[in-house]
Amino acid sequence: MASDELAAKLQKRNVIIDKAEEGEDVSPAELPSLNVWNPYTEFKEFSRKEIQQYQKMFNRYDIGHDKFIDFEELKRMMEKLGVPQTHLALKAMIQEVDEDKDSKISFREFLLIFRKAAAGELAQDSGLFEIYKQLNEIDVDKEGVKGAKNFFEAKIDEQSRANKFEQEIKEEQEEKRKEEEEKKTRRAAFKEKATFFANKTGGLSKVDHRIISRMKNKVSASDNLISTGINSLRNLGQDLVNPHPYKYILTPDGICKPQTFIVVFVHSAPMRINKRQLIRQTWGNVKYHMDGKLVVMFVIGSSRNLLTRKAIRMEHTDHRDILSEDFTDDYRNLTHKAIGALRWIIDECQRAKFIVKTDDDTLMNVFSVVRHLTDLDRAGYDSGLLMCRCVKNSSVLRTKKWAVTRREYPESYYPPYCSGLAYIMTADVARALYETSCKIPIFWIDDVWLTGIVAKAAGVRLTNINRVYSLDKTQVEKMFLSAEWYQYLFAHLGPIAFKNIWNEMLLLASSQEIPETRRVIPGIVVES
Repeated sequence: MASDELAAKLQKRNVIIDKAEEGEDVSPAELPSLNVWNPYTEFKEFSRKEIQQYQKMFNRYDIGHDKFIDFEELKRMMEKLGVPQTHLALKAMIQEVDEDKDSKISFREFLLIFRKAAAGELAQDSGLFEIYKQLNEIDVDKEGVKGAKNFFEAKIDEQSRANKFEQEIKEEQEEKRKEEEEKKTRRAAFKEKATFFANKTGGLSKVDHRIISRMKNKVSASDNLISTGINSLRNLGQDLVNPHPYKYILTPDGICKPQTFIVVFVHSAPMRINKRQLIRQTWGNVKYHMDGKLVVMFVIGSSRNLLTRKAIRMEHTDHRDILSEDFTDDYRNLTHKAIGALRWIIDECQRAKFIVKTDDDTLMNVFSVVRHLTDLDRAGYDSGLLMCRCVKNSSVLRTKKWAVTRREYPESYYPPYCSGLAYIMTADVARALYETSCKIPIFWIDDVWLTGIVAKAAGVRLTNINRVYSLDKTQVEKMFLSAEWYQYLFAHLGPIAFKNIWNEMLLLASSQEIPETRRVIPGIVVES
């Protein structure tokens, strides 16, 4: 019950935050309740492993990742199973288990299919019974409905032994242990490199030597790096000062495919579940990603609260799109999120041409982003790009939340860097930033450090695309809902305006094609 209470508190807190951002009053009566449903307690006839397997099946056909299988997704599912259904048959299938009358199938209602089939409550010629036949492990054609019911009851009886639950938990723990071993193996090369630099001994591969040599050359070629008062900046390649030793807790599952062209990583925090869900429902919905051409992942650290960590695992089980490492999630640890995201993308999404970083309160015009980056790639702008709203002559704050001591950063101004709202880079720049970041003493303001200090050390120049951003909330509607809505890519918004403007922009995108550009220029989607 403690987890239920926590989930309710998390929901109330998120609603209060969202309302506050919109300047609205919050009354307790307006707050929605959140009842956490547990399939293991309601469907005790199934083992934990069976429910997890059913969840995987459900997720496979939940194309929109909205926790429901709607009419079109059910139609595609039946076609994939080789038993296509008529329009009326599909509607009848949904009605059979649609207890909440929302005209779609939730995971709970999906489990009802197997319960009803096992109890002999489904007609053998129904579409739902076909799902049961196709996805369940027994041959219903041989056993018949009664035989299937007996088979199921036998399994229930067998799995009701006293040690059943404990055994399944042990099996899950063993699987997790094996996953951790595999992760350790994949990171072996990086650890060997870290050991080499820590002990100043030999043992690097030819590729490693080329990487170090390239970074040394880039630094020596710069007469005046960045005046940070840290001498080790000038000794790049001699010591691994920032090996980023953190381990993965959660990783995105199968999001990168051969056709993946753009990877978007979104900085979030464990408690900001509503923010992530809002993105999944709007521009982060795979329905708008051109068959996997663009993929979205969320990057978080670890929460100190055990129940919050459990809530995150439940969220990740549903969506499989979270990257989490074992550093404490805090605003002074934002830099670790960026490094961890780049490391994972470089390893797992090697075919991607562009990487986009956003925050979880950023509205992204996904249609124009895909179009513009496709045009840039075709025009030969496929390397050396770091595009953003460039911040110049920014003075260092010495007071309040973002205060920086002179010991941390002695200069009065930061070097040019990218606004953290959103920035875009080519894959080679992502790799250069990650490799160079391992050589640069870490600084906790992530945008300044990664896109300013590290970028300059890596020889990466910033391309200012200020015109595609909207930071003024009063101007967002005029820009994103105008006749030239396709010219704008990123905006910072509160949750209510976020969804409203997305819905309006979606109507524009469905009724108006983006014009062809006369000339391809970074930061100008369409030049007329």
